[in-house]
Amino acid sequence: MAIATYIEKHREREVYTERSDHAIGTAWKNREGWWDHQLGEHFIFSHRTTAYTRETFTDTLHMHPYYELVIYLRGDVRYIVGDRMVTPAPGDILLCRPGALHTANLLRASVYDRVVLYFPAVSALPGWDSALLPAAEEGFCFTLRESERRNELLSMVGELESALTRDRTETPTVCYSLLLRLLLLLHREMIPADAAEHLPEAIRQIKEYIDENYTTLGGVEEIAAHFFYSREYLSRLFRRTLNTTVSDYLLDKKLTHSKKLLETGASVTDACFSSGFHNMSSFIRNFRDYAGVLPSVYRKRFHE
Repeated sequence: MAIATYIEKHREREVYTERSDHAIGTAWKNREGWWDHQLGEHFIFSHRTTAYTRETFTDTLHMHPYYELVIYLRGDVRYIVGDRMVTPAPGDILLCRPGALHTANLLRASVYDRVVLYFPAVSALPGWDSALLPAAEEGFCFTLRESERRNELLSMVGELESALTRDRTETPTVCYSLLLRLLLLLHREMIPADAAEHLPEAIRQIKEYIDENYTTLGGVEEIAAHFFYSREYLSRLFRRTLNTTVSDYLLDKKLTHSKKLLETGASVTDACFSSGFHNMSSFIRNFRDYAGVLPSVYRKRFHE
């Protein structure tokens, strides 16, 4: 369900420019050039190579209800997950768990090359269980024990990428076999990489203040006044590290909370005002932009 929602949201926002159906599922071409390969109903695999500048880099702070596993190949980026950040080495593996707030931060213009795999929190592949992945306490940046294992991992990625382009009867079996082998290799050979650093103290304090008070905060001016910053300085400081504005982060916190309330049966009115919105029309407009549907429609998905 979560992966289907990811695809549908990208289609609604016209992120995809082309579709190609094949033996194992559907491939969707992103407007930035890469293909998202949908493996059955539960997995997405893509190899993304993009030349970015600070102006064209589009990743922002976000979260989702499925795992994101990134095999970092090259570029000049820093990853931020929660209140920790790390600059990976080529071949490192980044594991972002469901519900974790994260982003990649482009440090300077470069070609950003990575392999991305999305899959659900519950087991959806025979022989595999997400419980085999490292626990959250072990961090989010990992490496492999030996260079030979890294070569083996990259070889499997290349085989999987090649198999996805062959529309044959055995394609699903080959792809799922490679995917299972890849996940099993990570389970056996991944170890924590160098320890991640904490976010800068000023950013951590601002983020923590919003996280604790978003349902009562009215806007950026109120947050800036609390820290004795100008609105412009606060916004510049926040965006430079987290790739998002303070206002967008505050809005995202309110909307995420409203989604959870709707999922548990709250009325649209309660979801609106309990999440910190003061205007129903503003809530409905922002929720539709965020979730792709009206809040009433979203609620019906869970409470027919």
